[in-house]
Amino acid sequence: MGFLFFLVIVAVIGGAVYYSTVHGHKVESTAWASVAGHLGLGHRPGGPFNNDMAMWGEIRGVQLSVSPTSRGSGDSRERYTKFSLSYPAVGPRVVLRKQSAMSRFTRIFSSQEDLVIGSPGFDDRVLIEGDDPVAIDRFLSPARQSVALALLEREQFVTITNRSIELERRGRMSDPHELTATVRHLVDMALVMSAPTEVDLALEKQAAGDLDEAIGDLRAINDRFADAETPNTFTQMLEGEAVLATGDGAAAAEVFRSIPAGGELQAEQWLDVAEAHPVPPMPPPSEAGVASVPPVPASSVAAEPEMPTQPTIVGPTVEATIDDLLKSNRTGSETEDRFLERYAGAVVRWSGTVDGVRPYRYDSDFEGEGTRAVLTIGSLGDGVLITNRVQAVVQLPPDVGLRRGDELTVSGTLVRLDRYMRNFYLADAAVI
Repeated sequence: MGFLFFLVIVAVIGGAVYYSTVHGHKVESTAWASVAGHLGLGHRPGGPFNNDMAMWGEIRGVQLSVSPTSRGSGDSRERYTKFSLSYPAVGPRVVLRKQSAMSRFTRIFSSQEDLVIGSPGFDDRVLIEGDDPVAIDRFLSPARQSVALALLEREQFVTITNRSIELERRGRMSDPHELTATVRHLVDMALVMSAPTEVDLALEKQAAGDLDEAIGDLRAINDRFADAETPNTFTQMLEGEAVLATGDGAAAAEVFRSIPAGGELQAEQWLDVAEAHPVPPMPPPSEAGVASVPPVPASSVAAEPEMPTQPTIVGPTVEATIDDLLKSNRTGSETEDRFLERYAGAVVRWSGTVDGVRPYRYDSDFEGEGTRAVLTIGSLGDGVLITNRVQAVVQLPPDVGLRRGDELTVSGTLVRLDRYMRNFYLADAAVI
């Protein structure tokens, strides 16, 4: 009797697993067939007990395939959905992956060098592999960096090259709307990777503080597709973020509403932000159309009590520096000239959150052995596709003990400003 009862239990469990597998495959295959028909792709339904289901085809010159895959083995085996996109090869051989603690550890035992392009906001997040560092530096333009950051910040298993994008996302994709949005967003990102010139020019203007011109350029790119069924969602997202940076949430919301929800860009999240701040701020008093720079309050530069191991603080606050250099209407060259005239060599005392830290024996930005720390010290607004955080790259003593997420105050000498990545460089710094 007991054995019969055991067989009944096994049969019930087995039947439930069988039904779940068959039903799950049917729902997923139906969704894929719907998406394939809508996008003009080929579709193979496969079977419930294999990974033979697939979609494939070409969208706007980008070759695309979608198929089930798995990761792990045994009881830890998990189902993933793999997206593979390819486009004509451009530039040097380069491979971009997500930077992680594990990837840093494995590089210790690898002969492959982790390349850097001198941009901490990118280098600290992206593992770069290739054969020609100079050509790769030129290849990784502002637009291509934006694509890489948008994907690698959101997804765990992504590989981007000079000819392809591969993404593996955990779980089944049975929602046709989410699947369609993901395909569209990835195709649009691939198009920017293959031909980024116009987007690069717009982002360079935005980085230089020319928001109106940047928005105009991005809008011109997007207006070309106004009558098309599938405008480029990635450049639409860039336009929306640029408009949001001006404080005009109502105008930004109109852009975000035109982007399909879900997928890689999650435009609905930024629509919520835009709708929460619909009115642009009043402009500050200005002369000849250029925003005036408020004087630094005396209280912000008051001398600190004498400390034998620290220099006297004579520089401006981080807020005043960001407002003056990164939130003004100056051109890029004017911003650099102002930094050299008013800020280079100043000793400042700034606070922030540790976003990255590593010891070094040689560093291209600082002399002597030490620790390179990256602190987030401010922001120019919300953004997912471009780096809106303002950071300080700080040279600290070799044995300083810091971890990511630590809050601290440092004093150091301002030596350089990277206006595109919004990084200030502080040499000979110490923790207060």
